[in-house]
Amino acid sequence: MDALACLLDTVGLDVRDGRAIVSATPDWTLDLGTSDGYVWVASRETTVWVWSGPDHEVVRAGSALLVRAAAPITIGTNPDRHEPPDGSPTDPFDATGVHLGTARFGPLAAGALHLPDTLRTRPRDALSDDVLRALGHLDSLTAAPRASAHRDALARTIVLTVLRDEQPPFLADGSIAQCADALFTAERSRTTGDVVSATMRCSRRTAERRFRESTGRTPDELRRWYRSLQVRQALLNGADEHEVARRFAFASVGSLRRALARARPPITADAHDPLAS
Repeated sequence: MDALACLLDTVGLDVRDGRAIVSATPDWTLDLGTSDGYVWVASRETTVWVWSGPDHEVVRAGSALLVRAAAPITIGTNPDRHEPPDGSPTDPFDATGVHLGTARFGPLAAGALHLPDTLRTRPRDALSDDVLRALGHLDSLTAAPRASAHRDALARTIVLTVLRDEQPPFLADGSIAQCADALFTAERSRTTGDVVSATMRCSRRTAERRFRESTGRTPDELRRWYRSLQVRQALLNGADEHEVARRFAFASVGSLRRALARARPPITADAHDPLAS
């Protein structure tokens, strides 16, 4: 498991398959409402435009997009408006290869993932094998009413592909990626120094410099921040504070609270850190 997977498991990600768009006519426009999460759009063979407010993105065949649904979303085959898609799900000639659904993150995701309003597979508009395979399976399951869990799993594959192509900024530096993965997955008994020594071919001072440049934090500070996310999520899930303190090996509830207060999230290189002074 890598650092991104650890973060997603901690903050929570719920992905659902919504619908396969079928249309008897080549041009169509579909209007969606707002929600508190994201809408994902992926295409196997049809180029579509996706508007969110005044902004738009183009999703070409073999690519996928995540867009925050805080504003109404419109999906269409070109910039002009047309009638909504009205094809028959049982007619193979009406299949457009376009699928959409929802992705919702837990309340800690905003501070943990630094997600922009729009994310997409990369390189931009290039074919994504993972997206194409998932869409192919989704097409085969569209008419299977009892396959909703399977369709949701395929939808999650599409969303994870997008998220891996647009890693959070503090995980984008390849020179620290292996170490960050190990810091988030290592047993608590294993020291940060041991993790750094085992995963980075450089001195401890150089490793700390690279981490500060990429995350604004030392390896130890980043590890403590990730641990704080796990603690906060457990508390959000309703676990008793004393039980959480025991589970995460804190001496007392007081030490748990102090650790949460000291935890400092990663920052991008151009962001101001109010705790640095």
